[in-house]
Amino acid sequence: MKLTVTGRHIEITPAIQTHLEAKMEKLIQDLGEEADIHVILSVEKYRHTAEITVKGKNLSIFGEDQTKDLYTAIDNALMKTDKQIKKHKEKNLTKRIKEGSSSKNIPLA
Repeated sequence: MKLTVTGRHIEITPAIQTHLEAKMEKLIQDLGEEADIHVILSVEKYRHTAEITVKGKNLSIFGEDQTKDLYTAIDNALMKTDKQIKKHKEKNLTKRIKEGSSSKNIPLA
């Protein structure tokens, strides 16, 4: 797992870094060791933007949010990516179940 944090027009403070790490714990546990996460935080006047990109084996997810508060933008972008990861996992799980069940219907000779 590789976590990269980039700031555009903003300095990444230790408080922002600890907030990100605390919120990412659940996301990291769901993904395991196989994904790279890139977080881009940017500020333009009163718009705070958080972009989260997750890349892994057979997986590419992007979540973005823009609000007046940076921490809220981070939380919302994380919720969006978490929702996409859960959807991806459910799709893979249903594929495995379908593939396994079709082989059980073959009659023995």
